Amino acid sequence: MLDNLFWDSCVFIRYITNDVGAPHFADIARFVDEAKASKRKIYYSTISLAEFRQEYFDNSKFGSIQDFFDDMGSACIPIEPNPNVMISVGELRSAKSTNPSDPKIAGRVIATPDAIVMMSAVYARDALGIEDIVLHSTDEGKGKSWAGKTVPIIGFDNWYPEATRTDRVKEVCSLAREKPIHPVPDMFVGNVVNVAFDAKRGSGDQPVA
Repeated sequence: MLDNLFWDSCVFIRYITNDVGAPHFADIARFVDEAKASKRKIYYSTISLAEFRQEYFDNSKFGSIQDFFDDMGSACIPIEPNPNVMISVGELRSAKSTNPSDPKIAGRVIATPDAIVMMSAVYARDALGIEDIVLHSTDEGKGKSWAGKTVPIIGFDNWYPEATRTDRVKEVCSLAREKPIHPVPDMFVGNVVNVAFDAKRGSGDQPVA
């Protein structure tokens, strides 16, 4: 059965920058190879295109983002943030979060690009009928953006106790969100059998202060 992925821009960037030592790089490369072999489809929001700076291609085999998508061909499918998606983004961002480390500490906001990515993945699942779609991201809320620290994609559920969840928050919580870890471990790394692989998957990460 064809597996359908929805990639946050950070997953693409990790592959394009050719940072082979970065966590999950080998898994991401396997997903790319499988997509090019028509074993998977990789969906993405066109909002991600604004995040591919030219400097990311300095150590890459691709000269530009156009070169990358030309190489991927029909394996990568863009989804436009149409008005329905954008309305749902505003509704999602209106939800008040609760800091999982200490409810007395102010919660975080959802960054607009992250909200667009998450609601676009929900749109792909519910409106386009791609029921098995999985959102891949490396966003665990550890870094800062121009908006400061924001609600992470991985671990999103922790910031919204069930009793406080809006309908949009419930949609995101029901969406499969994982770090880009291949479900089938690569048993061979070079000529060495790899017996220590990361089997942790899913969105139930530890809360971040």
